[in-house]
Amino acid sequence: MNIREMLFWGLDWVKGSPVRNKMRIIQEKKRKGYDNQEEVLSLTSYVRKNVPYYRGIKSDSLKDFPVVSKEVMKQAYDLFRSDEYADETKLLTVHTSGSSGTPFKAYQTHEKNDYHKASMILKNKEIGWEVGDRWAHLRNWGFGAPASKMRCFKQNMVPLSILDLDDQKMEHIVQTLLKDTALKIVLSYSSGMERLAEYIVRKNYIGEDFGIKLIIADSDNLKTEVWDLLEKIFKCPVLNRYASIENDIIAITKPGDRTFYIDTTQFYVEVLKMDKDVSVEEGEMGRVVITDFYNKAMPFVRYANGDLAVAKKIVNGQCVEFATLEGRAISSLRKTDGTLLSETNIMGRFKEFVEINRYQIIQTGTKDYTMRLEGVTTNIDEKCETEMKKIFGVDAKITVEYVDQIKCGANGKFKVTISEI
Repeated sequence: MNIREMLFWGLDWVKGSPVRNKMRIIQEKKRKGYDNQEEVLSLTSYVRKNVPYYRGIKSDSLKDFPVVSKEVMKQAYDLFRSDEYADETKLLTVHTSGSSGTPFKAYQTHEKNDYHKASMILKNKEIGWEVGDRWAHLRNWGFGAPASKMRCFKQNMVPLSILDLDDQKMEHIVQTLLKDTALKIVLSYSSGMERLAEYIVRKNYIGEDFGIKLIIADSDNLKTEVWDLLEKIFKCPVLNRYASIENDIIAITKPGDRTFYIDTTQFYVEVLKMDKDVSVEEGEMGRVVITDFYNKAMPFVRYANGDLAVAKKIVNGQCVEFATLEGRAISSLRKTDGTLLSETNIMGRFKEFVEINRYQIIQTGTKDYTMRLEGVTTNIDEKCETEMKKIFGVDAKITVEYVDQIKCGANGKFKVTISEI
């Protein structure tokens, strides 16, 4: 046990061991498998009595509750807050970046925060990340919460910004990973790890010993070819994690297994069809809908967060495994006949286009598409147009743009696809 781990558990003991107690509760619930109906009914009963938006509902059955989006919650904000937690000074506040187009503030109880810490520690321990391990966090540190010196010291964290990455900034990241021999974990947006892998290959660092024992790609889907490349470069397990600020870590893969396993101790997750509120079949893509058991200050009940996923395993309507994450609904593109396409289907078509450093596809009309290419020195208009028409339809109107750099969004995440219709 390292000094930071000793200090963490010592402080937890002084406070009455809230985190350790929550860990015991989570471990007990894990032994129940997928059976979380007691938690579901406890939550639905609670919100019917205490949350104004749900007072008119006559049943505790989750299926009788409406599916709500972030936009709906913003429009009727106060109606989604529990009467029991009216005093905001006793609550925690979290802010989402607005990557879905809708910035959002949510209130959380301290109990929810304790569950978050307990769940994080247990999940990390399962994959070899111990409390106090030195880790690098690659994100946009110029956006949102700054990385204070105290926070870095307490968490043994090295903050590395991925905002507006150029070769100078990328070289700094690589040298930090090479020279800081105490660094064992790297956590980053998936798009950030993709840029890092591309740079390492381009600068011929691929044979270096980075000494990293675990890489976690967070927030968005990690492309198969990037996953393979990262494992080759760093010679360690690479995991993909699905989490949100307003909820928590919802699902994570395992070493050697690229299935996303959903945390059923904290969440009841559904994957619903695009056009109606019924479950998809296994292997089908749909909308991710989350019910969070523990945030009673502002309960998330059947919350459609704007993400899409392919359900791999469904048990009595509850999705317990994702096959893949498919990005955000607002980023999803459609064929000229209106058929919705997954991001994975699109990305797979350009794996052989080795002359492209990076690309982005923007749908500007029902039949209008722009393909933005980074780092391409030869004209490949015809080649791109042919492939794009295979994807979207022979009547698609294709524009190809050549740029020096495709920038990430303000939150540091890169979007392969953008829909403007």
